[in-house]
Amino acid sequence: MYSKITGGKYVIKWMEHMEINRFFFVPGESFLHVIDALRDSEYIEAIATRHESTASFAADAYGKLNGKPAVCMATRGPGASNLSIGIQTAYYDQTPMIALIGQVPTMLMQSDAFQEVDFKSFFGPISKEVFCITAIEQLPEVLRQAYWLACNGRTGPVVITLPTDILGFEVDDEILPEVPALAYSSYEKEIAESIIKRLEEAARPLIVSAMKAVRGEESLLLSKIAEKLGFPVCGAWRRFSSFPNEHDNFIGSVGLGSPKVTSNAVKEADCIIGFGQSMEDIAVSSGSLLSEGTEIVQVAKHIESGSVRRSGRSKFQGYIASEQGVLKALLQICDENAELTNKICNKNQSRTSSLRQLFENRFIEEKIDTEKADMNLVFNQLNRVIEKNAIVTSDAGNFAHWLLRYISFEDDRVYLGPVNGSMGYGIPSALGAKVTLSDRPVWAIAGDGGAMMTIGDLETIKRHNLDVTIIVVNNGIYGTIRAHQEKQFPNRSFGTNIGDVDFAKVAEGMGLKSWRIEKNDQIESVLTEAIKEKGPRLIEVTTSVYPLGLG
Repeated sequence: MYSKITGGKYVIKWMEHMEINRFFFVPGESFLHVIDALRDSEYIEAIATRHESTASFAADAYGKLNGKPAVCMATRGPGASNLSIGIQTAYYDQTPMIALIGQVPTMLMQSDAFQEVDFKSFFGPISKEVFCITAIEQLPEVLRQAYWLACNGRTGPVVITLPTDILGFEVDDEILPEVPALAYSSYEKEIAESIIKRLEEAARPLIVSAMKAVRGEESLLLSKIAEKLGFPVCGAWRRFSSFPNEHDNFIGSVGLGSPKVTSNAVKEADCIIGFGQSMEDIAVSSGSLLSEGTEIVQVAKHIESGSVRRSGRSKFQGYIASEQGVLKALLQICDENAELTNKICNKNQSRTSSLRQLFENRFIEEKIDTEKADMNLVFNQLNRVIEKNAIVTSDAGNFAHWLLRYISFEDDRVYLGPVNGSMGYGIPSALGAKVTLSDRPVWAIAGDGGAMMTIGDLETIKRHNLDVTIIVVNNGIYGTIRAHQEKQFPNRSFGTNIGDVDFAKVAEGMGLKSWRIEKNDQIESVLTEAIKEKGPRLIEVTTSVYPLGLG
């Protein structure tokens, strides 16, 4: 016979059982039972943020690093609405997440009660599933189902609404057994044989890696295969660290601002093999980067239907399978067929070496005519000082063009960024990354537009005394939008100028150490001084208002 505990305590006990040790939230009166149970947990670190978007962005960072969901929570109505931006990011980026929402009491549901929202309709299009619990007995089964959904197939966020009264009701103190992960079919060898055949016939093959940001078994397998077969590899859009950038076969990552050698390699390829979500819209520029007749193969646990649309006049073949399983089968074929492997390698190696050399010489050393800091110099120096085992997070924004060109994700460096292009992600994801992997250096890079969207959580970083370095690139405009504006409506900018903010003083006001880089001769000295410090710190870089071009 099981004892009884409240729904609030059950949620926390379930988290402990599932080894989910981070809980990101903004306190709300609708889930005080959960907050009270958190107080007694010695396992879960609860991070109260200044805005709900930070809570969901931080949970997204946790999911990207761990491959399993964190829990974020907000109260009903406005709180849930604020939480939604990180939920949509997790959905688009396919990051596992459990989002809990405090809901009005059951007796007030569907009565236009204070802050009541139809969450099934609200979150349905941006999550894998929305569960609206109406009885305490549903809680154990729903939590079990939600975790399985978040982690299997198309990984992503699952939303659970929890009425205030139900969190106070009692339920059996019983954690249901875990459900095994999805088992993929065992035809990996056939897929691998099909890929080898395509690579044997291709004149200009290219491999695109859109796998985990934290390189694991899949990346190691792909590295070995690349060496054996001699083909070039590029990273997918904002999957910059999914393949070791120091590898002799790596030729850059695709997307806005990618080096010419990388985008040209995509255009010229007659065979593209992608692992993971390699056919993302920005990665292939809505299909305009792909040549007619190109053979495209995508191997992933979930194939988006948009991949078919974006493939255009190329020949597309999608395989729903374990990337790791197919890579293992590929490596086995290489090991067992030395003659074929050498034949493919000999055909590709010279071209790959030439592409690699062009990639290594991509750096732009000439000085831009500006009275403020030159971003080429800033990011080149950043690449030298950021630790080789650092986690680098970034916002969306025009500054990220330089990040893509200059920051190399070699050794154990990891990149976390919003594939969906969400602004405001940089600071919260750095918070989430640091509390997830506390022994790793963490750097956040944001533009002034995105930074201001979640600037309040500098205080959260300071309150927890997190050793995080934040770079804010301040050019006084919404840079990406201005670039589009100038391209479509030259000399007719409107709405993209934003007010001047002294980010160094803002950071100081919240207790962070801060510096400003205003001229090129300050770049090296400021970065050298800042990396010697510990604790939360911010470096503001003021730069030209002219945005880097698109493409």
